[in-house]
Amino acid sequence: MKVSGLVRIKLVICPIKENKVQKYSAKNLTLASTSSVANINTFLETSFEWDFTNWSTRQERAQKYATPAVLKKMIGNLNMQSKSTQSYIKFLKKDNVYQKINSKHVYVENSDGQKINGIATVNSSLIDGNKTTSRQVQWYHFTYDVQKHQVIQIAPVSVN
Repeated sequence: MKVSGLVRIKLVICPIKENKVQKYSAKNLTLASTSSVANINTFLETSFEWDFTNWSTRQERAQKYATPAVLKKMIGNLNMQSKSTQSYIKFLKKDNVYQKINSKHVYVENSDGQKINGIATVNSSLIDGNKTTSRQVQWYHFTYDVQKHQVIQIAPVSVN
């Protein structure tokens, strides 16, 4: 799983149709509730920033901030009892593999007070043995339920 001498760069360019650009333009965006944006940020950090000490606990730590369906989509189903999960944790530790967030941004539209829709961008790097092996820029459209304090829907931004 170790990549030597090569750096893979995965850049996802997601054109957004003109009507969506206007919808999420700066003049239409608000910060909504500070705690809602903080919860969304915490969910993104938990999902995308990890090392061998906390990779396996991401799902447990993120469940406060997202529904089970969103967790499964973003993190997967981690079975701590499985040999493959334990083997992967050993690999992460042995090869000093971790992922870090270089930058993230959350843009929200005006809210009805019940749900917040927005777009999140996450720029992250996968580090293998202290060498960056891949960089990713990912865009997601999300819906956050203000009452439940959770991300209830999330999907990659369509490239169509």
